[in-house]
Amino acid sequence: MSAKGDFLKRTMNAATSTKPLAVAPKVKAAPESLAVKSTPAPEPGVIDDWVWRNLDEVRSQLGDLTAIPKNVQDYGRFMLEKVKQANTSAGNSVRDLLKAYGITRSSIQRRARPLATAEKGGLPLGQLGLDEVRPEGAFATWLGTPAGQAYLDAAQRGQVRGDALEDLRQKFQPFGFQNTLVDNLSWAAENLPQYGSRVADFVSGAAAGTSPAIDYTNFLRENVRGVSAAKAGFIGSLIGRGDLPTLDARQIILNTGRPTSEAAQYMSRRKGQGAIAGVKRLSDRMAALDFKLPPDLEPFRQHLTHHTVWDKIGNETTTHADLMDAMRNYARGGRVSSLAVKPKRKR
Repeated sequence: MSAKGDFLKRTMNAATSTKPLAVAPKVKAAPESLAVKSTPAPEPGVIDDWVWRNLDEVRSQLGDLTAIPKNVQDYGRFMLEKVKQANTSAGNSVRDLLKAYGITRSSIQRRARPLATAEKGGLPLGQLGLDEVRPEGAFATWLGTPAGQAYLDAAQRGQVRGDALEDLRQKFQPFGFQNTLVDNLSWAAENLPQYGSRVADFVSGAAAGTSPAIDYTNFLRENVRGVSAAKAGFIGSLIGRGDLPTLDARQIILNTGRPTSEAAQYMSRRKGQGAIAGVKRLSDRMAALDFKLPPDLEPFRQHLTHHTVWDKIGNETTTHADLMDAMRNYARGGRVSSLAVKPKRKR
C-alpha cells in the first residue's frame, strides 16, 4: 500500500479505536469587523473518544454505490446556477439568504408527515406529488404563497410582517415547533439583511478554492442564529456552496451505529468545536468514498456525496425540486390584501 493510501486508511479508521482517542428597526449597518478571521480547523483531540464504525463497514452498508446518481447531479446543476449568479454583478441576494435560512431552520427537529396530515394547517401541498411531505418542502412551498412573498418582501428591507408570520404559525402547525420557526424568521428579518454582501463572497470563493470551509462555518456560528457547524453544509447547498457535508441524524446513525441522542455530548464540546470536528471527520469519509462525479460538479462533491448517502440509507430518491423552485423563484413580494390571515381587531 502506498504511503498516501496507508495515511487515508489510518485517518478513516482512527475513530474506531476504543482508546480515548411588527416592523423592525431599519436594516442594521454591518460592523466593520465583520470579516471572518481564518481559524485553524478543529482542535485536536476534542472528539477522540467518540467511536465511529470502521469505514469498511459503512461501505458495506452502502452496497454497490459507486457514483453520484442523476437526481443528485441535477441538484448539483442547480448549485452551479447559484455559483454563476454569485459571480454576476448582482450576486446572491439578501432574499436568497432569507429563503435558505428559513428552509434550513424549518428542517431542524421535525420530520416528514403524510400529505393529509401536512395539509391540516391549511397549506395546499398536493401539487408536490408526494405521499409524505418534509417540513422544509412545506416551508419552501409557503414561501411562494402571498403570505410568504409578503414576508420576504418586507424582510429583505429589515422589516417584520407580523400578519405573514401569523399565517405561517397556522399553516406549519402539523410539523410542530411553529412558534420557534416564527421567532427564527422574525430574527432573520431584523438581522440577516446586514450580511447580504457576504453571501456571494462565500459562494464564489468556495468554488474558486479561496474561501476556507472553517471561515464560512465560523461566520454562520457567530452571526446566524440556530445554524450550527453540523448544518452549515445544508444551508450552503441552497446558495451554491457544496464543500461541506451535513452531520445529520442519518449520517450519525450510519457512521456511529448509535442513536443520535448520544451524539450531542460530543458535538457540544468546547462551545461547538465538537461539531466542527465531527463534520471534519465526516468530510474525510465522504471524500474517501470517491464516488464518480462529472468534473464541473467537483466543487460540490461533499454535499452531493452526502445527498447520495442520505438517499441510499433512507431508500429514497430525493430531488429537492420544491427547494430548488423556492430558491430559483419567489422573487416578488405578495400583496397585503391577499394575505389569508388578517390582524385581529381590538375588543
